[in-house]
Amino acid sequence: MAIRAANGGILTARAIVDAATSPGHELHGRFEWDDAKAADRHRLDQARALVRVVRERQLDRRGHPVSLRVFHSLPEPASPTGRAYVTLDEIKASEPLTRELRRQMDFDWRALKRRYDQYEDFWRLVERETREHADEAGEGDEPEDLGDGD
Repeated sequence: MAIRAANGGILTARAIVDAATSPGHELHGRFEWDDAKAADRHRLDQARALVRVVRERQLDRRGHPVSLRVFHSLPEPASPTGRAYVTLDEIKASEPLTRELRRQMDFDWRALKRRYDQYEDFWRLVERETREHADEAGEGDEPEDLGDGD
Protein backbone atom coordinates (compact mmCIF):
# COMPACT_ATOMS: atom_id res chain seq x y z
CA MET A 1 0.00 0.00 0.00
CA ALA A 2 2.89 2.36 0.71
CA ILE A 3 4.31 1.79 -2.79
CA ARG A 4 0.87 2.40 -4.28
CA ALA A 5 0.44 5.62 -2.29
CA ALA A 6 3.91 6.80 -3.31
CA ASN A 7 2.91 6.37 -6.95
CA GLY A 8 -0.30 8.36 -6.96
CA GLY A 9 -2.53 5.42 -6.11
CA ILE A 10 -1.24 3.30 -9.00
CA LEU A 11 0.54 0.04 -8.23
CA THR A 12 2.60 -1.53 -11.02
CA ALA A 13 5.31 -4.18 -11.17
CA ARG A 14 7.77 -1.45 -12.18
CA ALA A 15 6.88 0.62 -9.09
CA ILE A 16 7.46 -2.41 -6.87
CA VAL A 17 10.86 -3.19 -8.40
CA ASP A 18 11.90 0.46 -8.23
CA ALA A 19 10.97 0.64 -4.55
CA ALA A 20 12.67 -2.67 -3.74
CA THR A 21 15.93 -1.59 -5.40
CA SER A 22 17.06 0.01 -2.16
CA PRO A 23 18.94 -2.61 -0.09
CA GLY A 24 17.11 -1.43 3.03
CA HIS A 25 13.64 -1.98 1.58
CA GLU A 26 11.70 -4.89 3.09
CA LEU A 27 11.08 -6.37 -0.39
CA HIS A 28 14.70 -6.11 -1.53
CA GLY A 29 15.48 -9.74 -0.60
CA ARG A 30 12.53 -11.02 -2.64
CA PHE A 31 14.28 -10.13 -5.90
CA GLU A 32 17.31 -11.47 -7.74
CA TRP A 33 19.71 -8.53 -8.12
CA ASP A 34 22.48 -10.46 -9.85
CA ASP A 35 21.83 -9.46 -13.46
CA ALA A 36 23.27 -12.68 -14.94
CA LYS A 37 21.03 -14.87 -12.76
CA ALA A 38 18.02 -12.60 -13.36
CA ALA A 39 18.62 -12.68 -17.12
CA ASP A 40 18.74 -16.48 -17.09
CA ARG A 41 15.50 -16.65 -15.09
CA HIS A 42 13.90 -14.21 -17.51
CA ARG A 43 14.93 -16.37 -20.47
CA LEU A 44 13.47 -19.43 -18.72
CA ASP A 45 10.19 -17.52 -18.26
CA GLN A 46 10.27 -16.61 -21.95
CA ALA A 47 10.82 -20.28 -22.86
CA ARG A 48 7.85 -21.29 -20.68
CA ALA A 49 5.67 -18.67 -22.36
CA LEU A 50 6.84 -19.83 -25.78
CA VAL A 51 6.06 -23.50 -25.18
CA ARG A 52 2.57 -22.58 -23.88
CA VAL A 53 1.59 -21.05 -27.22
CA VAL A 54 2.54 -24.08 -29.33
CA ARG A 55 -0.82 -25.28 -30.57
CA GLU A 56 -2.20 -27.91 -32.91
CA ARG A 57 -5.41 -27.83 -34.89
CA GLN A 58 -7.55 -30.93 -34.40
CA LEU A 59 -11.17 -31.84 -34.88
CA ASP A 60 -13.43 -32.20 -31.85
CA ARG A 61 -16.06 -34.95 -31.54
CA ARG A 62 -18.46 -32.96 -33.70
CA GLY A 63 -15.87 -32.46 -36.42
CA HIS A 64 -15.29 -28.80 -35.57
CA PRO A 65 -11.71 -27.52 -35.66
CA VAL A 66 -10.19 -26.64 -32.29
CA SER A 67 -6.78 -25.35 -31.28
CA LEU A 68 -5.18 -27.40 -28.49
CA ARG A 69 -1.99 -26.88 -26.52
CA VAL A 70 0.60 -29.40 -27.67
CA PHE A 71 2.74 -29.44 -24.51
CA HIS A 72 1.78 -29.75 -20.85
CA SER A 73 4.22 -29.49 -17.94
CA LEU A 74 4.00 -32.59 -15.76
CA PRO A 75 6.16 -34.15 -13.04
CA GLU A 76 9.09 -36.11 -14.48
CA PRO A 77 11.55 -37.72 -12.05
CA ALA A 78 14.26 -38.03 -14.74
CA SER A 79 14.22 -34.27 -15.40
CA PRO A 80 16.75 -32.11 -13.55
CA THR A 81 13.91 -29.79 -12.54
CA GLY A 82 11.46 -32.56 -11.64
CA ARG A 83 9.11 -31.49 -14.45
CA ALA A 84 9.10 -31.81 -18.23
CA TYR A 85 6.89 -30.88 -21.16
CA VAL A 86 4.86 -33.81 -22.46
CA THR A 87 2.76 -33.83 -25.63
CA LEU A 88 -0.99 -34.22 -25.49
CA ASP A 89 -0.67 -37.37 -27.61
CA GLU A 90 1.72 -38.88 -25.04
CA ILE A 91 -0.68 -37.97 -22.25
CA LYS A 92 -3.65 -39.57 -24.03
CA ALA A 93 -1.62 -42.76 -24.58
CA SER A 94 -0.61 -43.10 -20.92
CA GLU A 95 -3.04 -43.62 -18.05
CA PRO A 96 -0.54 -42.36 -15.43
CA LEU A 97 0.04 -39.17 -17.46
CA THR A 98 -3.71 -38.76 -17.99
CA ARG A 99 -4.27 -39.11 -14.24
CA GLU A 100 -1.56 -36.51 -13.59
CA LEU A 101 -3.09 -34.05 -16.06
CA ARG A 102 -6.50 -34.58 -14.42
CA ARG A 103 -4.87 -33.90 -11.03
CA GLN A 104 -3.41 -30.69 -12.46
CA MET A 105 -6.84 -29.73 -13.87
CA ASP A 106 -8.34 -30.20 -10.42
CA PHE A 107 -5.57 -28.12 -8.83
CA ASP A 108 -6.03 -25.35 -11.42
CA TRP A 109 -9.82 -25.37 -10.98
CA ARG A 110 -9.50 -25.11 -7.19
CA ALA A 111 -7.01 -22.24 -7.51
CA LEU A 112 -9.35 -20.40 -9.88
CA LYS A 113 -12.26 -21.02 -7.53
CA ARG A 114 -10.28 -19.67 -4.53
CA ARG A 115 -9.29 -16.60 -6.51
CA TYR A 116 -12.80 -15.69 -7.71
CA ASP A 117 -15.15 -17.51 -5.32
CA GLN A 118 -16.39 -14.29 -3.70
CA TYR A 119 -17.50 -12.79 -7.03
CA GLU A 120 -21.06 -13.59 -8.08
CA ASP A 121 -20.12 -12.86 -11.71
CA PHE A 122 -17.67 -15.76 -11.56
CA TRP A 123 -20.43 -18.19 -10.66
CA ARG A 124 -22.70 -16.78 -13.37
CA LEU A 125 -19.91 -17.41 -15.85
CA VAL A 126 -19.42 -20.98 -14.58
CA GLU A 127 -23.17 -21.63 -14.79
CA ARG A 128 -23.34 -20.22 -18.34
CA GLU A 129 -20.39 -22.31 -19.50
CA THR A 130 -21.83 -25.41 -17.83
CA ARG A 131 -25.19 -24.81 -19.51
CA GLU A 132 -23.55 -24.30 -22.92
CA HIS A 133 -21.52 -27.47 -22.44
CA ALA A 134 -24.67 -29.42 -21.50
CA ASP A 135 -26.51 -27.99 -24.53
CA GLU A 136 -23.84 -29.55 -26.71
CA ALA A 137 -24.90 -32.97 -25.37
CA GLY A 138 -21.81 -33.28 -23.20
CA GLU A 139 -19.44 -32.98 -26.12
CA GLY A 140 -16.31 -31.03 -25.24
CA ASP A 141 -13.57 -29.60 -27.37
CA GLU A 142 -11.17 -32.43 -26.66
CA PRO A 143 -10.80 -34.76 -29.65
CA GLU A 144 -10.79 -37.78 -27.32
CA ASP A 145 -12.26 -38.50 -23.93
CA LEU A 146 -9.39 -37.04 -21.91
CA GLY A 147 -10.94 -35.50 -18.83
CA ASP A 148 -14.30 -37.27 -19.18
CA GLY A 149 -13.69 -39.59 -16.28
CA ASP A 150 -12.58 -43.20 -16.00
